[in-house]
Amino acid sequence: MMKETEMKPCPFCGGKATVKVCDGSGSFYTDIGTEMFLGRKMTHCLIRCERCRAKTQAYLTRRGVFNAWNRRADNEQREAD
Repeated sequence: MMKETEMKPCPFCGGKATVKVCDGSGSFYTDIGTEMFLGRKMTHCLIRCERCRAKTQAYLTRRGVFNAWNRRADNEQREAD
C-alpha cells in the first residue's frame, strides 16, 4: 500500500507529477508545503503531470487529491487479489 504522499507516475504518459496549490483566484503555484504563499492563503490543490499536463480537478484536501491521482481503473481488482 502506498503512503498518502507518494504519487504514482502519470497514467497517460508515465511522467513525473507535482502538487500545485491555489489561492482561490485561479492561479496555481508549485506546492512548497506552506499554507500561505505571497501573502495569500492556499485554499485547494491539484496534481499535474509535468510531461503531458494531465491533471486532477482541484481538491480541498491533500488526501483527496492524492487519492484521485493514484486511483487506477484496476484498483478494486488489485485489492481483491
